Amino acid sequence: MFVSVGVLIVGVLTDMASESTLTKMGGSFILTLIAVYILSIVSAYNWSKSLSLISFYTNIRQFNTAGKLYVWGAITSIVLVGLLLSFIGGIFLAVAFFNLPEAKV
Repeated sequence: MFVSVGVLIVGVLTDMASESTLTKMGGSFILTLIAVYILSIVSAYNWSKSLSLISFYTNIRQFNTAGKLYVWGAITSIVLVGLLLSFIGGIFLAVAFFNLPEAKV
């Protein structure tokens, strides 16, 4: 896999003959990053809504807290603080799942 990525990078670098090609690639890369950023915020918001419902029905507040941390993590991921917030949200989510009562069979 790393070899194919290396070959792709070398091929792109050798194919760039003019600055306009580089400008087009840079613009499309930035647009892709913006699209990923917006979609991650939308995804985190929907994930937060579902965790809020789980929190409502189970009366375990850590689900709601984890959802809020995921949303704020997605919003602040552009400054790299969001990655830490998302990680902490994952820890809250794990704790919330461990706090669920045992199922009666």
